[in-house]
Amino acid sequence: MEFRPLSENPEADWWISQVLPWLKEAGDPYYSWFFGGVGRTDRPEPTLAAWMQRRSSEVAVARAVLLVTGDRALGGFIALGGSELQVCRRADTLAALQAAGRDRRSILAERIRQSQELFPPVAEDEFYLSKLWVAGGSRRAGHGARILREYLGTGMGQGFRRFRLDVWAQNLPAVELYLTSGFDVLRECRSDQAGMSYLHMGLELAEVDDGGVDPGPAR
Repeated sequence: MEFRPLSENPEADWWISQVLPWLKEAGDPYYSWFFGGVGRTDRPEPTLAAWMQRRSSEVAVARAVLLVTGDRALGGFIALGGSELQVCRRADTLAALQAAGRDRRSILAERIRQSQELFPPVAEDEFYLSKLWVAGGSRRAGHGARILREYLGTGMGQGFRRFRLDVWAQNLPAVELYLTSGFDVLRECRSDQAGMSYLHMGLELAEVDDGGVDPGPAR
């Protein structure tokens, strides 16, 4: 069992078929609501598969860090800094509008506006956990906590000490994982039109006297 970053893997697209179902699950219920009925299909999977192949997307498979055993992914995460996140979300918004077609573009534009109520802006100095997933059949084995620690370690290795994420408020196992790992709920964001609430959570690591970083949260 090992962590395998796909950023330097020329065959990263090979993993899409494995990762796609869990990426979609990690993004629901938002993905099903956002894409439903505004593109070439009511299902988000085809659009997400195309986005995963596009390096400019927030959910590009090349951004994934996978926990693997052999050629089987047990789980993984996608994370990126705040400034990069802004660029990627603009690219994804443009791609979504182009795919929606002229007749449904206004519907999608309204959903984009509503989504801003759910997901607060991420600062440039924050390392954002876009998606974290554990494959079905591999759950309840501590993999989620292991993947979350790898995410924090990756961010620290890139010089980040502020970490942010958004999680569906009703995903209680995920919320509990983040709380027990030191994250705090910063805001609860709700869109009545979308009919869902997300928790915006954060963790800040304390600096230590020698200029290093204390792996414990700053309280």
